[in-house]
Amino acid sequence: MYLALHAVIAIGFLLWIRRGDRWATLRLEVVAPVILEAALYALTLGALISLVLDRVLGLGLSAASVIGALGAGVHEELAFRLALFGGLVALGQDAAAASPAPAAARFARRPRLVIAGALALSSIAFAVAHHIGAHGEPWTAHALAFRALAGVAFGLIFWFRSLAHAVYAHAIYDLLVYWRM
Repeated sequence: MYLALHAVIAIGFLLWIRRGDRWATLRLEVVAPVILEAALYALTLGALISLVLDRVLGLGLSAASVIGALGAGVHEELAFRLALFGGLVALGQDAAAASPAPAAARFARRPRLVIAGALALSSIAFAVAHHIGAHGEPWTAHALAFRALAGVAFGLIFWFRSLAHAVYAHAIYDLLVYWRM
């Protein structure tokens, strides 16, 4: 069922591209650099976050906590970056523009606050989601902070590059984690 849902999403996306006369965006000259750039993000993400957590925050690392499964990159990027982060930005900007309240006016004048808030909330939700349910990771400060910082990194990749970059970086990162296990 999980794979079928993602297949339907992928087919819908391809139909949307074809209908919008954007088929040329799937050329190798366009896709290859995106995948290469995403691979660079994926290769450096774990090491960079581990360095920040270990050296800067002093939370220490164990092999088990570093090599935890992140889940499905495609699903998580669609849910946490496109839907939650993008949705919160859109809601925040719409609410700020429509509301006469002074606080909303501050957001309307400073859209970066809306973006930063949406990035923070979606990153925290991303981190917490990895600890929920029967297959959730045990609660530790390191694991939660690692996932939150990964959420920020993937969110920044999504915001400044594209959803494709974030999806590929996350998926390649997950493959590297599973390969090391």
